[in-house]
Amino acid sequence: MPLIKLPKFPLKSSQKGKGGDQAPLHTFLCLMFVNHSVQAALWKVEGEKVRTLSNSSLKTFENDEDGLIQADQALQELGSDSENIGEVVFGFDPLWVDDAGLMSQKKPFIKAVAENLGLNPVGFVVIPDALVQQIVAQDSLASQVLVYLQDDTVFIYLLKQGKLVHQLSVGRSGDIVQDVVEGLARFAGELKGKDTYLPAKLMLASVTLTAPEMDDAQQQISNYNWSENHPFVQAPVVESMAALDVLYAVVEQGGAAVAQSKGLQGKHVMPETSINQTENEDFGFESVDAPVEQGDNFTTPAEGGQVTSFGVPISRSDLPAVSEKPIERGEKSRAAGRRLKMPVFLKKLYRWYDHHPHKKTILGGFIGGVLALLLMLIGWVVMSYQVAVSLQLTEKVIAKDVEITIDPTLASSNVARQILKGELETMEVTGRETAATTGVKLVGEQAKGTVTLFNKTTAVKTFTEGTRLSAGTLAFTLDTEVTVASASVEENEGGTGETKNYGQTDVAVTASAIGAESNLGKGTELIIASFDIGTYSATAKDAFSGGSSREVRVISQEDQDNVLGTLTNKLKDEAQQKFNDQSGNGIYYALTSRIAAIEENYDGEVGDEADQVTLDLTLEASAVKYQSSDLRPLLEEALKDDIPEGYRLIDEEPEFLSDTRQEATASTRVVLDANVIAKARPPFNQEEVIQTILGLPLRELPGKLAERGEIESAQYVLKPAIARLFVRRVPKDAQRVQLEISNQTR
Repeated sequence: MPLIKLPKFPLKSSQKGKGGDQAPLHTFLCLMFVNHSVQAALWKVEGEKVRTLSNSSLKTFENDEDGLIQADQALQELGSDSENIGEVVFGFDPLWVDDAGLMSQKKPFIKAVAENLGLNPVGFVVIPDALVQQIVAQDSLASQVLVYLQDDTVFIYLLKQGKLVHQLSVGRSGDIVQDVVEGLARFAGELKGKDTYLPAKLMLASVTLTAPEMDDAQQQISNYNWSENHPFVQAPVVESMAALDVLYAVVEQGGAAVAQSKGLQGKHVMPETSINQTENEDFGFESVDAPVEQGDNFTTPAEGGQVTSFGVPISRSDLPAVSEKPIERGEKSRAAGRRLKMPVFLKKLYRWYDHHPHKKTILGGFIGGVLALLLMLIGWVVMSYQVAVSLQLTEKVIAKDVEITIDPTLASSNVARQILKGELETMEVTGRETAATTGVKLVGEQAKGTVTLFNKTTAVKTFTEGTRLSAGTLAFTLDTEVTVASASVEENEGGTGETKNYGQTDVAVTASAIGAESNLGKGTELIIASFDIGTYSATAKDAFSGGSSREVRVISQEDQDNVLGTLTNKLKDEAQQKFNDQSGNGIYYALTSRIAAIEENYDGEVGDEADQVTLDLTLEASAVKYQSSDLRPLLEEALKDDIPEGYRLIDEEPEFLSDTRQEATASTRVVLDANVIAKARPPFNQEEVIQTILGLPLRELPGKLAERGEIESAQYVLKPAIARLFVRRVPKDAQRVQLEISNQTR
């Protein structure tokens, strides 16, 4: 910002203080005003550095009179070294200034501070601008988001590669996270078509918040999932700046600019910025009847497009290029020898006037005509000028968690019970899933052999096919039916006794179970069925062979259940995505818990030997369709108790972030767990506002409008702009007053 001349009100020389004694060389004061708080500092220029010598505590005040007292007490806390210092740099809250400088409402107060405390203002800085410049001074390629917290406003500044890319402010609510979310969301909207990524650092700063309040705000913002919901290059690091560091930044950046303007430092070490140096009028030192000047109110967009209150330098790339090519002698000679050629018409007119005998009469008539035209122009401007007033309406952000049930069986919504009507729609989805089997089964061959059956009874015995034989825990069966002769008795030779000969026959047997353990050795005794071995028995004629076993993987019931569950979940997600793709233009879908299998085909049965199991599945998924127009009455009902008295929701759609929750298995009802964010404003009557400002002095217009509860800030321009030279008041004709709501919903 270009330097403005220093104040003209009478004080001692620049380094004489309030008491008239010689002040310490190159020593200055700083008074920082934030809302209804003030803090002072004593600083000095030492060589190439600005050093803070002492500072006061933060003082709060209720009104202007109390503010004057608290400012004096803050200066007294600086100690005796500050008593002879008169020159002061002010640090102002952003809401204290506008495009033209210090706001007209604040000028009487600052004037009283300067006059009553014997101060000589040399300029002012805006606190967030000083913070931005401090960050860039410490790191010329700094990329971060600066969040400056005030009692009722949050100011957000986006820096990339050491340049201020964008800045905005939002009203502060009770939820600091939602305030920052709203600001960053507006960044994305206002930076469309530009590089919208956000650097991975958030810096919090405040003067009025206590250290515990800053720690709490830092913790809340750190816990929010920024990388998922906003275009950060990565999850941002959240840091906070101590309140005293804010004061130091104002001192260092404002002091450096003052030192440079006074020639106290070398240019090679100074930041690329300038201080807002001031006229008497800038702090309210003006007569009551003084005309309204260009700087008394807001600048037009053309005048204020590139100028900030402090600390944002205009880069060389923004300036027109200057050719460094030297002018050749030939060029210079030709340029010096050129003469303007007068048009023929003007030559004739000049000769006519030069030879006319009544030159004075002609000149007087010409001047009179010009004056008449000028008076007519002034009269037209005064009678037809218009005032265009731009208003920023007061807004409150309301956030609430709500639970809304969507029921497709209802004919209409039940607002009181928060039940929204919906329509049931179905969709078929098909997929295939393969998984490894986990079942295990033994397979192998049964042992075979030949046994000799013994009949120890006196009767013939027939054993049917499949008769069971056992050797311990091993079981065998006869392969065929067999008949065994009865036992016989013979007398021994010499009459010495009798010999009993058992009936016997050989027959093939097979083991009942697979496995090598059934390969019996020759001569192994076996029991036939449940007969006593004294009646019937069997013996392995030869060693058995052929018995073997091994483990193989097979399809188990658990394998089929697992692959069914996995594929069902995938198909549900696919159905949800397809329903989401159909959402738009105020129509939304929420998946229900009603999922039906239409076709289910496995490539094998339970027990089949296989290393994998594959399932082809077709599901029918159901979703409820609902419309945002039907949802708004329910949201308004849910928020009505949270809307401040005298406010009403604005017309734009509330922000609605929700997760679905199915109510019960196979139910078509869906519950939306939602976070609703809406904006509310007090009633605004445009005709009434216009009537209150008709005929009002222009200098009082912004302050008068800002006093109304429904208006946050106001600024105006005159049309045509030349009317500033001739008019002092708002027209009394309402047709010549235009109101524009800058944050009006489109």
